[in-house]
Amino acid sequence: STPIDVAYGGDNVTHFMWTPVQIGTYPIYVTVNEGGLLEEYSYANNMASSTLVVVLEADTNDWLVDSVWPDVIGANMRWQNNIIIEDNGYLALIDTYLFMSQISTNTPIQIVVRDSGTLVLDNTTIDSNLVLRLYLFDNSNLVMAGSSLSAKVVLIMDDSSTVHMDGSFVMGDIQAPSTSSAELVAVNTTFGRSWLYFGGTATAELTGASINSISPVSPKDGAVVTLYSWIVVSVYDGTGIHKIPGAYVEARSFINFALYASGYTDMSGEWRFRALSDIVTAAGHGSVVSGYYQLNGTYWYDGDRYDSDLTAVAEVAYNPDTRLVRSDALVRLDISSAKPNLDPPITAPTNPVWG
Repeated sequence: STPIDVAYGGDNVTHFMWTPVQIGTYPIYVTVNEGGLLEEYSYANNMASSTLVVVLEADTNDWLVDSVWPDVIGANMRWQNNIIIEDNGYLALIDTYLFMSQISTNTPIQIVVRDSGTLVLDNTTIDSNLVLRLYLFDNSNLVMAGSSLSAKVVLIMDDSSTVHMDGSFVMGDIQAPSTSSAELVAVNTTFGRSWLYFGGTATAELTGASINSISPVSPKDGAVVTLYSWIVVSVYDGTGIHKIPGAYVEARSFINFALYASGYTDMSGEWRFRALSDIVTAAGHGSVVSGYYQLNGTYWYDGDRYDSDLTAVAEVAYNPDTRLVRSDALVRLDISSAKPNLDPPITAPTNPVWG
């Protein structure tokens, strides 16, 4: 910022230098009579605004991907220039370690995915010696599966970009600027710190996530973060030892007992479902009872119905005053009336006899 003195009835043109530290869309404001120190008839027209867009143009030595690139598999790479994925470019790094080597903070390099470009990281790690910004613009996509972004990497999601993470580690910062309407979906993923600025109208859907910070999520503007947890239900028969495959389980909301989810136990006698923990906005988080569920089970055999002895309660509520740690809720349901005819294992004597 810089101050300008303008004489009564006069005008003024000023020049000042500004070096952006990152690309993106920046608002510019000009305010007349800031603070209202001088009395005016109307202060309504005392502010004007515009925007400045800072972009990255590809250089000769940059890695430019503007089409479907052959998969990079099992590589140990050291790269010293920008990586730009644009148009309909597609780049997949599989079983790869990518180290972005930067000379100094005055000449940063970065990874930019824009237009409808796609970057896929499959069992891949991106690291850097200095702060590295990974930008997503326009309708770009980032897909991470079992991959890692080191603590030096800052992920910035702008415009209508989408990010999908599964079983991954994001140890650096995540940002969604005020201009963002990005969508983040993360499953069983660990974040190393709280998000510096998650704003605009961006949305994040986190399932079984861990965030090593307090408070874990603090959305800004109109951004929304929806938190889910896993609930694993095991249904046991009357022996109390064996689980029952094919048992029907219902999960109902603790608030109004409305059916939230239902399903059948698998061959191991377990049923796993994704339960809503909380919805967090700039105004705070929702009702604490949104993370509580009542569960009951039923088993049908030969036309007979067997119900669980008790209704169990599972708690997966979000607490903004503690670190968010993935903790699957393990629930046991017993159907004591469902007893097997024979209780295996069955053994025979070494020398069986007649009669």
